[in-house]
Amino acid sequence: MTQEDPLSQTNTYSFLYPATVMVQIDASGEAEADELRRSIEGEEFSLELVTRAGHRFTAITLDSGAGELDQIDGDPLEELCSNEDCRASLSDGEGYNGECGDCADRRYLHELGEHRGAPRDDCRACIEAV
Repeated sequence: MTQEDPLSQTNTYSFLYPATVMVQIDASGEAEADELRRSIEGEEFSLELVTRAGHRFTAITLDSGAGELDQIDGDPLEELCSNEDCRASLSDGEGYNGECGDCADRRYLHELGEHRGAPRDDCRACIEAV
């Protein structure tokens, strides 16, 4: 009977701690992406990451409610229009208060009263005022 070397035997040790995980979801819109994100929370996913030293990472679980939108198509959210149905870049400097130039102009025209007499379905400010 041969005796095994106790140093040659390996065990799997599980550690639970918070980590930053980026989950990229391809979807036609922000609402659909958020719905897909919520549908996968709490599930355990298999993966295989191996460090240079040969240590393996083999699973990840997404905590419910922990995910929040950070980027769209690689652009940080703070560099995009704050209106979910727009999300145009703010890089041209034409925007105001987190909105792109077009959205800020629509809001400004609404605040001047241009649409108050006849609210429009295509005006975000009119929709929000309802």
